[in-house]
Amino acid sequence: RDFRGFDQGQKSPVSYLDVVMEQKVLGYWDGANQKLINMILKGGKMPEVPEELKKTPYLKVWMTVLVLCWLEKLWAYERKAWSLVHQKGSEWLKRQGVNYEEFRTLANQYI
Repeated sequence: RDFRGFDQGQKSPVSYLDVVMEQKVLGYWDGANQKLINMILKGGKMPEVPEELKKTPYLKVWMTVLVLCWLEKLWAYERKAWSLVHQKGSEWLKRQGVNYEEFRTLANQYI
């Protein structure tokens, strides 16, 4: 139950709790955190930041979008456990002038 890799049928010891614990107090995740990148992204490589985000603190913004998407995609059945963390991340994005929903589909392809 605490494993990802549902799409490939393989198990990886990455719990949503490991990812949630990487969230910063203000509500974002650090895009320069290689440990986090390895936990949630295919191939352990940070995808190129969309041009629309480059006017923001884009590594933090892009990683936050990716993590929120990862939670929704792979841990939907645990939503009650991480919903407040997700909300805090979404609210931080709004304060940066970013609507998470606009980047959700794009982010989903990297998870």
